[in-house]
Amino acid sequence: MGSAIAALIANSSCQVVLLDIASNNPNDRNSVVKKAIENIPKQRPPSLSHPSKLAFIKIGNLKDDLQLITECDLIIEVIIEQIDIKYKLYNKIIPYLQNDAILASNTSTLPLKQLKENIPDSIKSRFVITHFFNPPRYMELLELITDQAVVPMVVDKITNFLTINLGKTIVKSNDTPGFIANRIGCYLLELVVRTAIKANLNPVIIDKIFTDLLKFPNTGIFGLYDLIGHDVMKLISTSLVNSLPMNDQYKKIYILTPILDKMIAKNLIGRKGVGGFYRISAINKVKTKEVINFQDFSYTAIEDPKVEYNSINELLDSGSIYGQFFKSILVEFYLYLTSLIPEVTDNIYDIDKAMRLGYSWKQGPFELLYNIKDGFEWLKKEATIKNLPLPKYVANNNYKTIDSSKFQVSRINLRESEVLLKNNSAQVLLYQDRLVFSISTKMNCLNEEVFTLLLEAVDLAEQREQDLYIVPLTDNFSAGADLKLVAHYIKTNDFTKLDRLLELGQQAMMRLKYSHINIISCAVGFALGGGCEILLHSDFIVAHQELNAGLVEVSRGLVPAFGGIKEMFYRAQGNKDRLIKNIINILTANKTSSADYFILDYGISSAQINMNKQMIFLEASQLTFPKKVVKVDKKITLPQISLSEELDISQYNELQILLLAQLQDIIALQEIDEQEILERERKIFLELAQNPKKDLAF
Repeated sequence: MGSAIAALIANSSCQVVLLDIASNNPNDRNSVVKKAIENIPKQRPPSLSHPSKLAFIKIGNLKDDLQLITECDLIIEVIIEQIDIKYKLYNKIIPYLQNDAILASNTSTLPLKQLKENIPDSIKSRFVITHFFNPPRYMELLELITDQAVVPMVVDKITNFLTINLGKTIVKSNDTPGFIANRIGCYLLELVVRTAIKANLNPVIIDKIFTDLLKFPNTGIFGLYDLIGHDVMKLISTSLVNSLPMNDQYKKIYILTPILDKMIAKNLIGRKGVGGFYRISAINKVKTKEVINFQDFSYTAIEDPKVEYNSINELLDSGSIYGQFFKSILVEFYLYLTSLIPEVTDNIYDIDKAMRLGYSWKQGPFELLYNIKDGFEWLKKEATIKNLPLPKYVANNNYKTIDSSKFQVSRINLRESEVLLKNNSAQVLLYQDRLVFSISTKMNCLNEEVFTLLLEAVDLAEQREQDLYIVPLTDNFSAGADLKLVAHYIKTNDFTKLDRLLELGQQAMMRLKYSHINIISCAVGFALGGGCEILLHSDFIVAHQELNAGLVEVSRGLVPAFGGIKEMFYRAQGNKDRLIKNIINILTANKTSSADYFILDYGISSAQINMNKQMIFLEASQLTFPKKVVKVDKKITLPQISLSEELDISQYNELQILLLAQLQDIIALQEIDEQEILERERKIFLELAQNPKKDLAF
């Protein structure tokens, strides 16, 4: 975890010192930390956004190199969860701290009050808990725990660093066991798993209901238990149970479950064991997901169960075995959840935020209950039937002050924006005196309506002499062309409409490129295919560090046709090596794993990387752009290249070889203009649509 946090900080281009225990090897006291550094590039998923970021990490050991701490503004302790060992470390490092340096622990179980017991008062005012979630690079949530001894200036300083530099969304928790996410998330996991095993219910059906009706991640509950690891879950829950008051409901639902203990004994601890509740078996190279039989711990192949209910309300009203199970589980869960207010936090929106970001729930627990029919009234009724006491939050009707608009956070506050133009697929907003274009289709996919409104948006921006910001309101910039629409045109042989879609897309891209106002794209999540082509035709990009972008059409049996091929040729500027690299990007459907890779692989010259995806538009709106000078590209001269000689085509499939020949034909012209390449793009795309290759993924 320590090396992963160091990598996260390095990704932000901040200098970071990574210290580990000193080796017993007198010839190389840093061998332990060196091994940690060597393993960083091997970590999966990758901890580094680009290999070059490794240069921002300086290493040392905790015996010989403590003086390196004197250079640091923030020191994060990430050692074993044993209080006596932490005390010894604090005593070592405190003499080396700057007068205003902040000391933080990454503990997930030990309370701040206990951690502070044996340190000087001068340090207590700048000692906090920063609970990173694993893996730190990808998990947006960070739980910050402070107390009254921590001065406001310290809170502001570390908050700014964590949010702006590291891109974290902070949830502030009171100093209670497990804080917010693990206290709530682990309670639900243990409640569901132990109750279901006792009732001998099917994990597959339970997970299916959690995923389909409650919109949980695809792991469901049992799958997540496997992912965390049964052994780790036991450690977490044991620690929580030991730390919680005697009357806490967590202690009551953490019932003795011999089956779980036997599974741990048999190394059936989940994905890192020989199996768990589920396992993947490979028979004749065919992977099959299997579920455990609790009677003899054997496994059987899973048949995808059909959930007979269309909504959670229908399930709860059904009176079926699983309807009764979920009713009981949800009542117990929500009574426990609401009993934690205000002990853990008095902010229910922070609770929802913690569960969405920490456990990847699509809805936080309060939003979910709010959307269940009669929600809290239903909960009160069921609790009364079961003769269960109501927490004060429910009994006092505090839930009636809930503002449902606060459940979801958007980069653009739609309440504060004016809709200037709109159709079924996109809209143009006036927000904070900025013109914003946003797409509203699924995954922000591109269709005729999107391109039509984008053309109108550029016209409006030019009339108003204002720059245009392309901003996604969801977590993806654009997954590219609407492939369902493309497939429909192909299946119905409506190639006239398909050509119209391509031509309209090309017009929109060229309008972006040659408008006399600046086009600024705020890129997050996926920017694939047509989404990537929008970026390539923008004047400036503010990209989230975790951007996944690229011209990926070949992987779907297609080719870039909204100007992607044209841009790859023009951006090479006649440079042979750059052109070959750009062609490889197309042929291999190169999807980059970070904004760093995208900028380097696709030769992006006007871009800025932001670590916090919620602050991308804020950063973009604060930038000052010069008046755009529109220069229409004339014909470009291409270098003489034989692609079949320059590239290893032995591994290429039929489409790649076909496209390679088409690109070679373009190169053979020596001189070509943009419109000629655009026409060739459409021609190749339409030929593939009319004569698809059988071995392709489309």
